Amino acid sequence: MSKTPPKKNTKAKRTSRNSWNCPKELRGIHFDDAEGWLKAYRSNDEQTVARSVILAFRRRYFLSQKDAAEKLGISPNTLNKWENGTAKIRWKSRNDLVSAGWFKPQHFGLDVPASTSSLKG
Repeated sequence: MSKTPPKKNTKAKRTSRNSWNCPKELRGIHFDDAEGWLKAYRSNDEQTVARSVILAFRRRYFLSQKDAAEKLGISPNTLNKWENGTAKIRWKSRNDLVSAGWFKPQHFGLDVPASTSSLKG
């Protein structure tokens, strides 16, 4: 009797380090360059840019996902889902992040100050 070898698990294990690669042109934008982020929204997918902004925020302040989530007033699980693209960053969340003071409207493609924004999505 010949034994068949066990099937190998071909599904790659996803880790936070290799699950999403920020596009090179967006990695080059410094977190404090609000105009650079606004320009990025004009030429890239909005969710990709928003994810890149969150990542740039964490890099700018040398924060882990857990620490960044705490500063932003969201759960670490939410931040992880945003960064990895398993959940979209909704307009209301973007406005809340801007209103909290850590981000400028340009970080999320908004041309108006957060206090006068009419987006309620």
